[in-house]
Amino acid sequence: MKFFVKRRITHTTLIVVFLTLLPCSSLFAQHRVTMTTEHKIGDKLNRDDFWVNEDSGVGVTIVGLEKINNSTHKVTSQNIEITGNITELNCGDIKLTALDVTEAPELTNLDCRGNKLPSLDVSKNTKLTYLACGGNLITSISLPNHKALKFLNCSRSPSLSNVDLSGVEALKSLYIHNCPLLESVDLSKSSKLEIIHGFESNLNALDVSKSPLLETLNIYGNKIKKLDLTENHKLITLSCYQNELESLLISSQAPLNGIHIYHNKLDRGAMFEFIQSLPKNTEAPINIYVIDKNTVVPSENVCSNTLVSLAKKKGFVMYDFNGSEEKEYLGEGEYPTLTFTTEIPINETLTMLIEGEDALVYDGLVEVSKGVFKVLEPNVLIEGSVTKLSIPKAKLTALETSLCPTLSLLDCSSNALSSLDLSNNEQLKEVRCEKNLLAELRVTPKAPLLLVHCHKNAIKGKKSSLLIGSLPSYKDTHMAEEAQLCIITTEKGENNAFLEEDIAMAREKGWKVYRFNGTEYELYTSIEEIINSGINIAFDKERKEFSIENLLGPTEIVVWSLTGEVVYRNLARGNATKLNLDFLPSGVYLLSIGKKAVKIVL
Repeated sequence: MKFFVKRRITHTTLIVVFLTLLPCSSLFAQHRVTMTTEHKIGDKLNRDDFWVNEDSGVGVTIVGLEKINNSTHKVTSQNIEITGNITELNCGDIKLTALDVTEAPELTNLDCRGNKLPSLDVSKNTKLTYLACGGNLITSISLPNHKALKFLNCSRSPSLSNVDLSGVEALKSLYIHNCPLLESVDLSKSSKLEIIHGFESNLNALDVSKSPLLETLNIYGNKIKKLDLTENHKLITLSCYQNELESLLISSQAPLNGIHIYHNKLDRGAMFEFIQSLPKNTEAPINIYVIDKNTVVPSENVCSNTLVSLAKKKGFVMYDFNGSEEKEYLGEGEYPTLTFTTEIPINETLTMLIEGEDALVYDGLVEVSKGVFKVLEPNVLIEGSVTKLSIPKAKLTALETSLCPTLSLLDCSSNALSSLDLSNNEQLKEVRCEKNLLAELRVTPKAPLLLVHCHKNAIKGKKSSLLIGSLPSYKDTHMAEEAQLCIITTEKGENNAFLEEDIAMAREKGWKVYRFNGTEYELYTSIEEIINSGINIAFDKERKEFSIENLLGPTEIVVWSLTGEVVYRNLARGNATKLNLDFLPSGVYLLSIGKKAVKIVL
């Protein structure tokens, strides 16, 4: 017995079968592009002006144009229609006033530049890889779902104010230059971008942080105030002159070959940050066109000779564009500077707290965190109006502040300085330079000094008198006795020696003189004060031995030569002690017992 299965042939099945029997060209018969031109009937269009597909339009039908040969068409109607498998269309500079490509979904390349198109709808052309529509009257370009687009040129569009790239993920080249109404463009989805030409538009901001493959950035002639290129590690060419840049940062890995940044507003601080961000170039020097002295502009970058030197150390040479007659720029402007030399090894860090009235530029240091600097060179220069400098325990062997008149607070304690001349620092209020190797310290009587700590150094003899003589005088003023001078300490290693006349002079000037006992500062008179505190001293001249009684607990005993040299030091722990000085030659010495002192003769 045979069973027959009855098959139902549906309407849809018949359509599918019918379509498979049609030639391929029939499948694209509904694909259509229409356009309107202002060309006159009979005008000729060559291949540079018009072509469809690379195969000379095989498989397409054109109404309104008569094909004369493979490179020439003649206008037969101002309303032109193209049907068929349209994948590529070049219709640039043919006086189009209208173009409709919404019925050409297979279109991959479209060039319609240099026409009079008021709008362009490419929302249905999601296969586009190349779109050039600049030089029209288009006000907006929307590409919401164009994931294949790699090239976009909408430049020279006087009415264009919006470019939507939210659906463009493969874009490599973007041309948006000469668009005077375009103020911004969102590139957050443009991770494949390699080239941007956006010059002479009206951009007031540009974020390219999501475009790490960017190689060329040409955006001169805009109104951009800040440009951060630290994520663009492949950047080769940068042209951002004639903007309003107040901040510019570069990737330290960028293989740059030229930078044009003149006619911007980078002040000295911003220029320093820009130079710090530059990569270290070890090849041939790279030019930075930092200024254009040939053209007068409302504002210009600031670049001192210190900054020029910093750039050169990184392999970059500053140039004056000079109206295309370029010449090397050496920097200009005079700025306060201070310098120091440190024995901290290169690439290790030092701690420095510093403040200034303006931007501070560091040559030989780089700040790695707040107050922490990596040493790049032993000789350091700081340019700028420094007001406060605290740099203790930094192994300084030299410090020069004479070219920094704004300095008001200085702490350079616990270093290895042998001299310190502050005679040009007329704004100084506090100086802390204790625990150095200072044999000489000078300040200026013109400074409003109220605190000087110079104990535990080697200031003695004439140098101690010079220091006291350089102090400002507050005699008969409301500041009298508010000024504090600490000249000595009870700690080991004290080599200062200030005589009675030094102390008397300081007091005459209205200064309170102190010594540091290890935990606090005590009023100090002089090392020649006669002992009247009840301590008994007996002297055996023949043995050169002193017997000291009635001491109150541990007491430091020091013997000084008249030149200020410590020749004996000991800590008496009981209430009595003996002091044998037979090792000393005969002469006059100063004996200090605790806070009191007496002149002795051996």
